[in-house]
Amino acid sequence: MNKLSIDMDLLLELSLMETRGEGECYISLKDGEFSYIPQSIIAALKDESLFSSLESWERELAKEAENIVMNYSELYLYIPIIEDEVLIGGMKAFVDTLTKDEKANVEEKVDFKNPFLSFSKVLTNINKLDDYYDFRDKYLKNYLVNWLVNNKIEVS
Repeated sequence: MNKLSIDMDLLLELSLMETRGEGECYISLKDGEFSYIPQSIIAALKDESLFSSLESWERELAKEAENIVMNYSELYLYIPIIEDEVLIGGMKAFVDTLTKDEKANVEEKVDFKNPFLSFSKVLTNINKLDDYYDFRDKYLKNYLVNWLVNNKIEVS
């Protein structure tokens, strides 16, 4: 088990589609530091003709990205986006913490097959959205700790 000091708030941010962006994220198995590779650099690594269109800072970052993706890939772990099933599981777990009336209200108005459009609106109407985001962050950080353990990383 590799013991690393990991910024769990940043790991959560890099694991969510809403905050990550279109690039790829990796964690160093040596020191727990994160690397974000923008989509433009990923494209240039796949097609060298695009390299000349990169800005100077992107060309500099491309060297690091090449090391991460190609040369030293065994020293980095790709950070996937948290899947919808996990997010929905967190929503359902939060609903279980509500009062009987609040729970009934949410379950009546939210289709949990695709809750992303209605869930926040319903929670706003019952003044529980901030509570949900606090709960969700703890829930997802716990999920990420388990993901790290499954990848032989212990958080220090």
